[in-house]
Amino acid sequence: MILPNATLFPRTMLPLYIFEPRYRRMLVRSLKGDRLFAVAMKRTGCSRELPCRVAGLGMVRVAVRNDDGTYHLVLQGLSRIELGKAVSYRPFRRHKFEIMTSPSRELPERDDLMQQIVQLVKVRLEQGSEVSVEILKELATDASIAEAPEESAHSNLSVEDALIKMAKDADPEQLIDLVSCTLLTVPAERQTMLEVLDIEARLNSLIGFLSGEVARNA
Repeated sequence: MILPNATLFPRTMLPLYIFEPRYRRMLVRSLKGDRLFAVAMKRTGCSRELPCRVAGLGMVRVAVRNDDGTYHLVLQGLSRIELGKAVSYRPFRRHKFEIMTSPSRELPERDDLMQQIVQLVKVRLEQGSEVSVEILKELATDASIAEAPEESAHSNLSVEDALIKMAKDADPEQLIDLVSCTLLTVPAERQTMLEVLDIEARLNSLIGFLSGEVARNA
């Protein structure tokens, strides 16, 4: 599926309204099979409807068919994919693809970079960002390495505590993807965050983009 401004990150949820006949057919086929399909941002500067090279592969978690044949659904991001050759165009576009994974390496500056991101997230919240605080709390809880059952009630976390836990315990990729999905308002910047594989480069890019968000909303 090609959309003008949508980005599907791993471990995030994307609500969609499916109304075009071609995508309704695509969804029906997906629901009868593995419930998977990809979301790619439309390539800018092209008169034709072409997808960006990197897209998000997602699984349909919830699909509700409306009386008029349209659908409301929730797509859960699974992984980044690199689109290859198109194998068909009708009734909907289909591509060969490869799963993309981030190279594993030590990050000496990980803690410092994570702290910078958390501080920028805190500033955006103070500026009145519409991001759900509950999302941050969920991330902080999921990121806990070894939490006792009695300590797992994340509903009691303050925003400040959630941010601190994010900096200490969150997996960098999980943190980057969630913050990029919820706080970056410029579609091209979200697409960049989807395409960059090196974790250190992605952390630095996110810091730069969040700094821009803070400046625009100052």
